[in-house]
Amino acid sequence: ADKKLTDEKNDTVVEAGQVVPFTSTVKIPKDIAGGQAKAGGENKTTIPYFVFNYVDTLTKNLEFPDGEKPEELTVKIGETTLTEKTDYNLTIDKDAKKFTIDFITEKGNITDETYRGKVKVSDNIKNNAGQELTITYKLKVGPNAKASEDIVNKMDFNYNNMPGSDDKTITKETKENTLKAI
Repeated sequence: ADKKLTDEKNDTVVEAGQVVPFTSTVKIPKDIAGGQAKAGGENKTTIPYFVFNYVDTLTKNLEFPDGEKPEELTVKIGETTLTEKTDYNLTIDKDAKKFTIDFITEKGNITDETYRGKVKVSDNIKNNAGQELTITYKLKVGPNAKASEDIVNKMDFNYNNMPGSDDKTITKETKENTLKAI
């Protein structure tokens, strides 16, 4: 999956207390709902993805602007804004200072042998397979940010659709975004 972040070149200078925008992009897998994909140069039939999410874990010098959640969180495909609880589920863990955007909106019952066939993404996600998702939001630079320390924001895209693997086996792509405090 392709990812890019707005401030990845270390050239954004921020102050303590400043609210800073972040942008991440990822392509929706072409076989998000199952189908054909190339693997090792061969066409393979894949099952629907049962892990496809975005996790942002805030480091010590970043915090949620209101102490509760990221500010102005939007998820788009092109110009279309996706809807929370329809196209994705948002989970916020304030204690761990992280949030998760989960694009698998129906998980089914994991004890059911046909569980994998019941895992679903929204029609917006399925119908835009291969298109780019853009996730934007704002976080606040903490009051103790020092000029000598980089402010690093760590974002993970997690996914899996490999038959025979369990839900704990995921492919993780991590991107770090570094800001400079003044």
